[in-house]
Amino acid sequence: MPRLLSAGGTSLTAPLRDERGAVLVLMSALCVVLALLFVGLSEFGRWLIAREQAQVAADAAAHAAVLSGGERMVKLRIYREPGAMYETCCPCEDGCCTCCEDCGDYEIVVTGTAKHLLDEGGWYTDYYGEVCGPCDCGCSMNYEILDHWVRFDAPVGEAAAEAYFQANYPEQAYLAGKRPVKFYDRTSPYGPSAVVYAWYRVKSLFPRLFGVFPDDYGGVVCAQADAFYRDYEGDRYISDKYKRRAPECACWKDGAY
Repeated sequence: MPRLLSAGGTSLTAPLRDERGAVLVLMSALCVVLALLFVGLSEFGRWLIAREQAQVAADAAAHAAVLSGGERMVKLRIYREPGAMYETCCPCEDGCCTCCEDCGDYEIVVTGTAKHLLDEGGWYTDYYGEVCGPCDCGCSMNYEILDHWVRFDAPVGEAAAEAYFQANYPEQAYLAGKRPVKFYDRTSPYGPSAVVYAWYRVKSLFPRLFGVFPDDYGGVVCAQADAFYRDYEGDRYISDKYKRRAPECACWKDGAY
């Protein structure tokens, strides 16, 4: 076969380069990329599971802290209803006849737990003698809610939170824990509520692989449980200025972590 020559007499054909090793290099690089992608997705999935489990444990701890450590308090004005009467002696033909006269107004202000005073009727059984005792000719009494709030017993709430956190311990994590519960009363914009921060650590299945993955990894989650006050009767006058305000979100804003 004749060769093609340029005007200067040089050949226009050149020997082809040997590219048989390039495919092997490309396949090796592709395998490394796919391996990193697989490992990364696997580790990310385990991290997501551990995070979700830690969030569930923190939620359970926060709700347990509020339910066990929170106690509903109430301030009542207990008063005689109009028309209360007491028995006395009135002049008559026989000299003295039994009759009833107005007992007058009387009221007291008491503070206690809503469970006892309202749920169990303690406002009536405990104070009937004082309010209506002198009115032996007929008396009825009533109450007005002046104030109500939630009082937290921190040690009780903390113990309940720890128990529920351990009961829902994140299984995917090899280490996990929570910080002490932070309670907020109604004087705080975050209250009444309880806030729990929980942390978790997950061991890597491929520690230090290609110098990319660490030995372990983890994070922190936050849970907040609000305390709500029960309205006993719609026609009661309630002068608690905090009643209609829902607690603001405290997670990552309160500086507790």
